[in-house]
Amino acid sequence: FSVYKMVHASLEHPLLGGAQVHPTQSWAKFVGIGIVASAVIALAGTIGNQNKQPISSLNVQLPTARYTQTLSPITTSSPQHLHRGAPQRAPTYTAFATPQYATVQPTLEEDAFVHRTPLTNTNLPFWLIPAAGLVSLVGYLVGSATNKRTESPITMLSPAAMHGDMYDMYDTWHMATTVVPGPTAQELGGTLANEVEICEFTQKALRGENEEHDLLLRAARGEKTSRPPVWLMRQAGRYMPAFRAYSTKYPFRQRSETPEMAIAMSLQPWHAFGTDGVIMFSDILTPWPVFGVEFDVVRGKGPQIPDALNSVERMDAVKSPNTPEEFAEKLPFIKEILGTLRKETEGKTTLIGFVGAPWTLVAYAMEGGGSKNCEVAMRLMQNEPEACKRVLTKVAEGIAAYSAYQVSCGAQVLQVFESWAHQMSPELFEEFAKPFAELCIKKIKERCPDTPVIYFANGGSGFLERQKDMSCDMLCLDWKCDMANARKILGEERGVSGNVDPRILHSGTEEQIRQAVRDVAQKAKGAPFVLNVGHGVMQGTPESSVFYFCDEAKKVQL
Repeated sequence: FSVYKMVHASLEHPLLGGAQVHPTQSWAKFVGIGIVASAVIALAGTIGNQNKQPISSLNVQLPTARYTQTLSPITTSSPQHLHRGAPQRAPTYTAFATPQYATVQPTLEEDAFVHRTPLTNTNLPFWLIPAAGLVSLVGYLVGSATNKRTESPITMLSPAAMHGDMYDMYDTWHMATTVVPGPTAQELGGTLANEVEICEFTQKALRGENEEHDLLLRAARGEKTSRPPVWLMRQAGRYMPAFRAYSTKYPFRQRSETPEMAIAMSLQPWHAFGTDGVIMFSDILTPWPVFGVEFDVVRGKGPQIPDALNSVERMDAVKSPNTPEEFAEKLPFIKEILGTLRKETEGKTTLIGFVGAPWTLVAYAMEGGGSKNCEVAMRLMQNEPEACKRVLTKVAEGIAAYSAYQVSCGAQVLQVFESWAHQMSPELFEEFAKPFAELCIKKIKERCPDTPVIYFANGGSGFLERQKDMSCDMLCLDWKCDMANARKILGEERGVSGNVDPRILHSGTEEQIRQAVRDVAQKAKGAPFVLNVGHGVMQGTPESSVFYFCDEAKKVQL
């Protein structure tokens, strides 16, 4: 019964590594029954086996001398005799020593065995073991057939099935079967279902009572605000059980390119924590197919680009889309995702779009995926600098068009992610990253002059002085620099975002998290400021920590 419960629970609950399956799907029960039946019959076969096979010899380490001693081992036969007591009479063993080991040959007598009455006195019929295999096979086939009939490739789960917690490891492995506590988003004035309990701040926003609904938008434009608006990079992430209900079942691209899923995951942190911004769930690599570069995201490996840009020929073959319409044709799901999110958040919070910076995107494509040291990109920058700059120019112009497409779909703020800035020296940043990020940002501002742009160079705190003159409206800082020192370098009036260490949220106490918010906000006081973490929220961060982070932002005065 325990085996059945564990198998069934692992199929129900994503935290246990199984697929996300609603408890009403019967195929899991069939598989569990087949396993249990096999285990019971196999156990019966083991109990019924009365053959006794004594140990024939024993190798022991001995001193180099002949001797005789009496040993008192526990003699075993079949499994039912294990741990049933010592033998009735101990046999005598004679040992012949060798330099290292001796072989002990027992003189066995019948009464050296302990006779026990077996649990069954009858021999099992010969057909019982094959029957066990047949029962397992039938259970598997019935379960598989039922699964194919009941589970579609993309099945949106109900809010009740999406939000569950694992309280007791043995008794309550289950997804919650009741509705999410509290009022629903529709009852509060929204149009989309909520998959997490809605916090008090977002409840007010959904009722149209959030006078600060555009606080993040105003700060990003350069306005000084009474308190810091707050959102978090990777705020829709695997630290949330409701998010994992999708990520454990569906591949990344299916999630990010299926509007219903992407919309639901984008709204989860806003509903739960009351962030001042909703960021579209997507990826910086999403526009690559429009450039003629295909990619996939493989579980356990991350993004994979099979036809890497690792030669001059491959770089020159990259297409150069430069109109929003080209992206609309290839990426129609972006319009539905952002359009629906804008309708849901209009007058309630700020909607954030994002793109990858040119060098980060190109370096990723050069490496064919993630890379520790970027050896291919470094080689190409050193040996083929002009070819690198040609492809970077094409990507910069294309990403500007993709950004304009996002704005036309509903995005109000854009963040440009230079995620691999940490791979660059200040000199390489100046030559290969900054000019093309700047080209991209300027073209975004030409197309969308009223849309603020935030630039984030992850690991770029070592060359802040090279970022101070960039055309973006705000610079997002990583957690490896001090906010007060950064403002001295960038200028007291420069808009800044960041930069709480995400590890504090991962491992800190409530008071440590709240104090970190107060410290960063105090150091940013006097400049347009948006509170954020210095990198993405770490997997394993408690949801309560994210709530403390967002809640404290609403109490701080600038």
